[in-house]
Amino acid sequence: MFKHHIKIAWRNLLKYKTQSVISILGLTMGVVFFAYGYHWYKFETTYDSFYPDSDRIYHLYGTLKSTGKQIEYGRLPYIAAEKLTLAFPEIESVAVLYPNYGSAFKHGERDLGYPLLEFVDERFLQMFPPKVVTGLVNENSLFNKNEIIVTESFAREYFGTPEDAIGETLVSGYNNSYIIQAVIADPPTNS
Repeated sequence: MFKHHIKIAWRNLLKYKTQSVISILGLTMGVVFFAYGYHWYKFETTYDSFYPDSDRIYHLYGTLKSTGKQIEYGRLPYIAAEKLTLAFPEIESVAVLYPNYGSAFKHGERDLGYPLLEFVDERFLQMFPPKVVTGLVNENSLFNKNEIIVTESFAREYFGTPEDAIGETLVSGYNNSYIIQAVIADPPTNS
């Protein structure tokens, strides 16, 4: 019985070539778009879900009005963290994160350019505990302003291995020296 159905289907494919090609292409496109849509949906709905208490973490956006246009950006002034915790007692903790703008880095004589670096406060590691590859990360890790934590991909790109990066010194364009104290795993792209 099954062989008979296969034979009839094959004959119809050969008899109605144009219709068959359109049907197969339509089915293929439908499956591809569904797979892409599902992947996009899972990516978008699992932002930061791997952190503890991720359902209680929120990202605040600032709004700037300039020349009649409203611009949203993912940063707030540092003072906003203090003001928010005073104004809303429901807020348990606020972590501050700022990107590195306009400072090139060097390691010895090697120019590292403008690597993607983020400056964070001490509460950041409590809210977003990293997976440590090598080195030491604890609640006091960010109190020393001359120490820096880098990701595994950064360590591999510029130092070869994460272990070789520990203790190395990076110098910013403003002549500030930072000693690498730990290497953490790269965060997922939906973080």
